[in-house]
Amino acid sequence: MDSIREQIIQAFVLRMAVIRTANGYNTDCGQNVNRAIRTIDPDALPALIVWPRKDENDPFYQQTGIAMPVDVEMYMAQRIDITPSKQSEQMLADVIEAAMGPQYAVEFTDGATEPDAGDTLVGNTSEAEIFFQSASVTSGSWSGGDAAGTLTARRKNGLFAAELVSISGGAADVMTFDTVTGTGSIDLAAGGLARGIYYLGGGTDTYPDSDNDTVAVQANFRIIYHTVDGDPYRSV
Repeated sequence: MDSIREQIIQAFVLRMAVIRTANGYNTDCGQNVNRAIRTIDPDALPALIVWPRKDENDPFYQQTGIAMPVDVEMYMAQRIDITPSKQSEQMLADVIEAAMGPQYAVEFTDGATEPDAGDTLVGNTSEAEIFFQSASVTSGSWSGGDAAGTLTARRKNGLFAAELVSISGGAADVMTFDTVTGTGSIDLAAGGLARGIYYLGGGTDTYPDSDNDTVAVQANFRIIYHTVDGDPYRSV
């Protein structure tokens, strides 16, 4: 049986694995997620390392309040199409969004055009917006105009109704939304084992000074969770 801390670490590692361009992120650092290792094979880039750090205790009545620092290191080969500074900013934005950004499950019907990862879907009536990540079709087909299933999305802005949606700057009436449900950053594991996650800082201080070098970025988080006093296996 895994402790609450261990379950949260595992869930955090899984969240890092979504950092893929196929999911609409800037980078593919999530393709090789590691846990507390000191060296990365240059042939394994892009890559990411999760470092769970020493707990900080904040006691409550009959429960233990804990702040767990978690550091994330990201490594990519230097790109030739953008500057290392811009590349590092993309890497930092990716890890912050993956760690803290709410993700939404959206039931849809009447799917006629499959969006691309990174498309923004707009409600025809509400004008609410959401960033498309991926879709799972459970019945029908896109080509038949009757695809139905659930899509995964993030960056919701506004409140959707049960309505037709279009792709911003693209195809109209691509599907009909039914319900939009979200999971915030505190729900890192089943049952919402974490109370909250906070971004403490990050970025890079050293940029590559030659071609074909590695761009490295670090981000620091603090995850808050509570357990019963003396029982690290039971969440409160």
